[in-house]
Amino acid sequence: MIDYEKELIVAEAYDDDFGRGIARLSPDALSELDASPGDICLIVGDWECPVVVYRADRKDWNSGKVFLDEFTRVNTQAEVGADVTVKAVATDVGESIPDAEKIVLNWYRGLEFDFGSNAVEMIKRQWVKRPVSKGNVLPVMLDVDEGDYIPLVIADVEPDGLSVIGDPTDIRINTA
Repeated sequence: MIDYEKELIVAEAYDDDFGRGIARLSPDALSELDASPGDICLIVGDWECPVVVYRADRKDWNSGKVFLDEFTRVNTQAEVGADVTVKAVATDVGESIPDAEKIVLNWYRGLEFDFGSNAVEMIKRQWVKRPVSKGNVLPVMLDVDEGDYIPLVIADVEPDGLSVIGDPTDIRINTA
């Protein structure tokens, strides 16, 4: 499934990309990966994390960098300035990556929050068509204006491996 890869240096994500599960690359890097904006790639540091890739701003085109938010950096265990490998996975969201049948989420480091009765709808609204894999931290935005979020950990994904959250995905939050 993975044919192309490129080594890049981690840089801080653009402000508007916070918590969106995306990475920004130069057009040259996208071309070398045979990827287009909206495609799914894996960012591999000490761990790996799936992202949707988009084009970086023109000022960053020749920087040799990949722009990642703090969640993707946590998920890859790669800090700003670290070398990571970007691997192409699919040419269209969902093309060769199955919709998750079920995702089980745990609280991140014991943190708990009462989402109310609309937790699953909130998560789906923010993460539908986004790639996920077991062990990754999934930020759920509570207040877009304030940037408030609750991090959840993906404890299990069915089927195993890389999946995309879809409308029929059964999402469960462990409360214990």
